[in-house]
Amino acid sequence: MPITLGLIVVGMIVYFVLLRVRRGSRMVAEVIDMPSDVRTAARRLGYKRRTDVHPVISIDNPHLAMGALATAYLALGDVPNPAVPELVKHEVAQSAEQAQSMAMLGRWLIGTCDGTQDAAARLAHRLQSLDGGGTTGPLMALLHDSGDAAGPNLAQIAARDDIARILRPG
Repeated sequence: MPITLGLIVVGMIVYFVLLRVRRGSRMVAEVIDMPSDVRTAARRLGYKRRTDVHPVISIDNPHLAMGALATAYLALGDVPNPAVPELVKHEVAQSAEQAQSMAMLGRWLIGTCDGTQDAAARLAHRLQSLDGGGTTGPLMALLHDSGDAAGPNLAQIAARDDIARILRPG
């Protein structure tokens, strides 16, 4: 009886160790899956990926959240990809290099969500939790001023309304 009980305990210990190792390898694989240029951009912006939460929740800088949210909003429209960093720099970033990094990281964050619309909502919620929507003036100016000559499309209008509702103070 004591030998059987001992074998059961040893089996449970091996099982729990294997679970921990498997979870750790999954976490490492997630970080490795991030392309090197995105990792470089993330390092430049001070973004540190926490492996136990969604990548959007790992954002701890409101300006980074605004840049990623602007990238998601612009991705909903017909703005060509090379124009995104310039628009982000105009309203959110301090330099062209920072705007390029924000756009690159923003595109990666969009890829980790269930689509661009979901990414915009997640990023707006994260921005609201970081600063209560208090520093979003430049972002809202970008959302209202961007788009092509025909104006924003239906997806951008819906996203802009959702973002404004989420970021509403109070």
